[in-house]
Amino acid sequence: MRRISNTRSNQNRTVQLSGGEATTVKFTVTEAGEESYEVKFGIWTRVFKIVPTGIHTLSISSYPASVTFILDEQSYSTPYSALLNVGTHTIAMRARI
Repeated sequence: MRRISNTRSNQNRTVQLSGGEATTVKFTVTEAGEESYEVKFGIWTRVFKIVPTGIHTLSISSYPASVTFILDEQSYSTPYSALLNVGTHTIAMRARI
């Protein structure tokens, strides 16, 4: 995993907020390699992944509890996140009535 900080990307912004305020801060980061990258902003750290062409990330979540579902004839539970090939996939969940 490579680390990208706001100083490495040569994009720095100072934001001061009062209690209860919120704002959006945007940066553009361009990386070429297919791997995970860490982005740090002050005390916050997030990771993004560049995946090969023809691959997508499928994420399924549920609230308030974990839900079992079928993806391409295999059973999984939420929360779920995986890399899948581009194409048609079948997802089935039971509905409570």
